[in-house]
Amino acid sequence: MRRGHIFLKYLLILLTVVPFVVQAERKQDFGDYVVHYNVFQTDMLDPKVTETYSIKRSRHRALMNIVVQKKIMGTSVQPLRAVVTSEVRNLIGQVRKIKMREVQESNAIYYLGELSVQNQEMLDFSVQVSPEGSDQKLSVKFRQTFYTDK
Repeated sequence: MRRGHIFLKYLLILLTVVPFVVQAERKQDFGDYVVHYNVFQTDMLDPKVTETYSIKRSRHRALMNIVVQKKIMGTSVQPLRAVVTSEVRNLIGQVRKIKMREVQESNAIYYLGELSVQNQEMLDFSVQVSPEGSDQKLSVKFRQTFYTDK
C-alpha cells in the first residue's frame, strides 16, 4: 500500500514537470539560422534577475525570450544580432504588440519582451526576425496558454 502511494506521488510530480521540460526547448531551424523562443511567467524568475533586467515580477506578467543564432561550419552556432518584432493575438482577435529589447551578455544576445497575461488565456504569438547582415525574414508562430491562479 505504501509503495503505491510513493509511486503515485512520483507519477504526479512527473506529470507536472514534463510539460515544462518539453516546452523548455523551443526552436525553429531556418537553414543557416536557428531561432530559440520561450515565454514564461515572470514570477518564476529570481528577484535578483528581475531587478537586474528591470522586469516586473508577477504571475500576471510573461516574458518572451528570443535568441537568434547563425550556424557556422566546423563549430556549432554563434549568437547573432537581429531586428526582432513580435505581437500576440488572443482568441477574440485582439492584437497587442510586444516591445522587444536587446540584452547582451558575454557570448550571448537575447531579445526580451514583456506582456500581461490572464488565467487560462490562450495566446497566438507571431515573431518576425531579420538577422543582421541578411535579407532573410524569419517567421516564428506558436500558441501558448497561461495559468495564473495557483
